Amino acid sequence: MSSGYIDTPRDERDYPVCMAYEDFYDVEVPKNFRTSYQPPYEKQVAGNCVAQSLANIMEVMWYKMIGEHDDFSVGFIYGNRKAGQNKSEGMTGYAACGNLCKDGDVKAAVYEDPSEVPFIIEDVERFKEEHPRWAEQAYVPKSYIRTNSTDVVKKFITKYDIPVMAICEVNDFWIGGGLHAMALYGWDGDTAIMQNSWGEKHKAKIVELPFDDIKEFWLIMPYSVMNFKDIDETHWAYNYIAKCVTEEVMLGYPDGTIRPNKNMTRAELAALIYRMMKQ
Repeated sequence: MSSGYIDTPRDERDYPVCMAYEDFYDVEVPKNFRTSYQPPYEKQVAGNCVAQSLANIMEVMWYKMIGEHDDFSVGFIYGNRKAGQNKSEGMTGYAACGNLCKDGDVKAAVYEDPSEVPFIIEDVERFKEEHPRWAEQAYVPKSYIRTNSTDVVKKFITKYDIPVMAICEVNDFWIGGGLHAMALYGWDGDTAIMQNSWGEKHKAKIVELPFDDIKEFWLIMPYSVMNFKDIDETHWAYNYIAKCVTEEVMLGYPDGTIRPNKNMTRAELAALIYRMMKQ
């Protein structure tokens, strides 16, 4: 089977986790854990395991906010390359995660192309040119961090209930060589549990490896469909409001608030009903 992760030398973009997550060290890690949701199995094209893993992570973030599965674009992540970045098969962690946290990803319904490089790169560039407002349909994670610490990975997954991208050697679990990216969804003690991108019928659709055998991990901070300053995930109606915002039924106020506890006027109710009727 094909791998697709290009070895990424360490540099100044690697920094301590405490610089990114102020409340990270208070997390209690269970002995065994699985994220509450794993998306359906998908089969990668030749070298897009990195894009496949990141798209799966985006799908889990979406499910946690909305409570429904939606496919995110593997092709957009795979083909979205900047000037000076590698244009051959495979991706480095910095290029893939950096571009994801700058441009985001779109739904597969907006853009999807299963082709390989260089065609996918050319097609994404053409898509952007033909759809100048494509960024309005993109979901952009806050940031990413690279680590080789098992403790950090377990705390991150426990805290956010989302997978991380794990990089390992193919010959540690299958015949072949090269580096391979997979979404890591949990663990049993010191054994990592990963969902592979070789399809549901493949014998290695689930890969279990000791954490010590994994080369490195890439953690993606969750994006949000809501940036209102007066509501967060602790509010009892957060997921319901997020669904309405995503469907553009609720838009919020010009001052950046949603005012979740405010009484609704008849004018606001009429506008909401009108937007619902347009769906």
